[in-house]
Amino acid sequence: LTYGELEQRAARLARRLRAAGIGHGSRVGIGLPRSPDYIVAVLGVLKAGAAYVPLDPGYPPARLAFMVADAGLEHVIGAAALGEAGAGLRDPSVPHHPGDGLTVAMARVAARSAQACDTGGS
Repeated sequence: LTYGELEQRAARLARRLRAAGIGHGSRVGIGLPRSPDYIVAVLGVLKAGAAYVPLDPGYPPARLAFMVADAGLEHVIGAAALGEAGAGLRDPSVPHHPGDGLTVAMARVAARSAQACDTGGS
């Protein structure tokens, strides 16, 4: 993945997110494993003006479900990777763009930050 390709993919995702009404005041979960797609998702969410919440697909389903509920997430990139915890978040209204490896699930949420992390109480 070149820097130019990264910029193009992140900008394409940001346009899709903004077209779906996601921007300032929105939180978007990212449930992808660490990969170039994860970086594209982070940059795309930030370019759209939203905040992102990292969700590790390796966490137990109950932990992921708690994090999604606690953060008030209804938008998740890579919801399918979260298994049961992402099942209620899938929404085919945002098209999967062939080749970008990202699936986006939509609805609305409120926040005004760049990142929200669940520290598990520590």
